Amino acid sequence: EFSFGDDANYLGDYAWYANNSNGQSHPIRRKRCNAWGLFDMHGNAMEYTNSSKKIARGGRWNSFEGNCRSTFKSTVDPIARERVGLRVVYVNAEPQQSRQPLSEDSED
Repeated sequence: EFSFGDDANYLGDYAWYANNSNGQSHPIRRKRCNAWGLFDMHGNAMEYTNSSKKIARGGRWNSFEGNCRSTFKSTVDPIARERVGLRVVYVNAEPQQSRQPLSEDSED
C-alpha cells in the first residue's frame, strides 16, 4: 500500500498528511525515507503522473491515510497548483548519510 510497507500506523513517520500537517505543507526531507532511500513519497504534495489526463497520486498535506497510498489516483484541476507537485529523485554519492531526515531548522 505504501512505499514503506502496508501498515498505515507508520504513515506519520514518512509523510505529512491530514493527521499531522497542521493544515499546511512542509519542507522536504523532514520525515523518514523508505527502503530505497527516497523521501516524501506520500503526502505533502500530490504528484502529477499524467498531465494530459490530469492524474495525480500520493496524497497531500490535507489527505487522509487512504488517499496517501501509492495506488491512489485522483483527477486534479490544473489551476490548483498548490495541491500538486513533482517528486524529484536525487542520487547522493554517500547514500547512508543521506538517509537521515533533516532537522526542522535545516535550510535544505
